[in-house]
Amino acid sequence: MAETPLRPNLQHTNLPSNTLLGSLQGEVGTEAAPMLQFVLDHVRIIAGAVGLFVLVVVIAGGWRMYTRNTLESAQTELGRIVVTMQGKDRLDALTAFADNSPSSLKNAVRLEEAATAMELGDYQRAAAAYAALSGDDGGAGVVAGISQAGALVASGKAAEALAVLEKTETAAPEAARNLVRMQLAVAAEAAGQPARALAACEAVLASGNTAESDYLRFKVQDLKARIAAKG
Repeated sequence: MAETPLRPNLQHTNLPSNTLLGSLQGEVGTEAAPMLQFVLDHVRIIAGAVGLFVLVVVIAGGWRMYTRNTLESAQTELGRIVVTMQGKDRLDALTAFADNSPSSLKNAVRLEEAATAMELGDYQRAAAAYAALSGDDGGAGVVAGISQAGALVASGKAAEALAVLEKTETAAPEAARNLVRMQLAVAAEAAGQPARALAACEAVLASGNTAESDYLRFKVQDLKARIAAKG
């Protein structure tokens, strides 16, 4: 005669026997009983944690949707400004919009603002727009620094342009430094500092990585002659 399997004795687990959860005590092994007891003892806390996790997921999803909708709305507004406005009206609108645009779109707005200012010959506003970009790391910051300096030179502020370029040269990747040095030579010459312009030209030549070597050799000789003439 087959023996009836014995149910594990869970008397020492203190599991409730008069609830639905307590009825689980007869369905688990002795080894699992402590874990079940822990779950039962902390069921409200666990349920609260699960609920909080679900809430966080819902909030995160809603935030992503809000961010996406905000970006799409901002892109539409930028397109409207560029297509429907001209001249100073466009420039003023871009300046105002840049201050409140999403961070992922701000650089595009600043570039459009700077380009519009350059077209209008408003070099100071162009320089200001490029300055807002020049803090970026990498290639974008280098291009912004060079462009800002160009706008400053055009507005008669060559000394300020030189200061911007010296800072940009220090931060620029090695591969981009010759571009900065070429513009630096222009700014230094415009600022009445031929020795600084000469040093920039010689640095580019020394790198051996330029397609402008013939022009630079000529420029070096010209600058040396002018420096010597000054005594």
